[in-house]
Amino acid sequence: MIMAFSTTTASPPLGDVTPPLVPPRKSAHRQEHRQAESTALKQPRSNSIHKDLLVDRSSGRCVKDIYELEPERIGQGAFGIVRRAKHHRTGIAKAVKVIEKAKVKDPRQLKREVANMRQLDHPHIVRLYETFEDATTVQLVLELCGGGELFHAITKVKRFPERETAIIMDQMLRAVHYMHTLHICHRDLKPENFLFMTSQPIEDNVLKLIDFGLSCRCKPPEVLKEVVGTASYVAPQVLTRNYDKQIGRATRLNSSH
Repeated sequence: MIMAFSTTTASPPLGDVTPPLVPPRKSAHRQEHRQAESTALKQPRSNSIHKDLLVDRSSGRCVKDIYELEPERIGQGAFGIVRRAKHHRTGIAKAVKVIEKAKVKDPRQLKREVANMRQLDHPHIVRLYETFEDATTVQLVLELCGGGELFHAITKVKRFPERETAIIMDQMLRAVHYMHTLHICHRDLKPENFLFMTSQPIEDNVLKLIDFGLSCRCKPPEVLKEVVGTASYVAPQVLTRNYDKQIGRATRLNSSH
């Protein structure tokens, strides 16, 4: 996951709380109190995510209370890994994206990623089920897509027949159109971010859009200025720092060639 940097706000990162100032005490141990206060102010600040982001924080549960995580990685990004997990009670398999908070430079972007995914409910967009947080990581419990990347399928067959190409493009465009009706811009559309649900033939398969790490809200006439995305697929308009959610159409065209 590649994180975008916000250039429109100067507010401090969520969870960045300055310790309250303690008035000096008139006692024989004043120097000790000052030293303790100085030590507290020098301690590293927490990079935790705002409590409203997490559905299970109030219950005190952790992801391992509900899911059994397999040790093998099924995916890896810039900020964490993806592991297969099984629900203790139902046995249903899910994917758990484990994000290391120490690697997240802007917690607000992670907050936006989760908030945007919670708004989405579409057959061609990966579903977010639950979120958890501990001292060092945030875990996103996602729909498991076991059929592999569209990118790998393309490199394997080199060229799809017209019928299969039509099925793939139809599913991709339906996902993006739905997302845009909710004023959500993905900003990293590429074959690597579309996964097949199973290993079945394309005619019997379902394609899912994943990885909303760069996503943001964009309502007309708002204009986006951040240069984000993957260099091999980014639309030229993004490089001009003057684009909106409709630039996704250009990005899709670039990605499909």
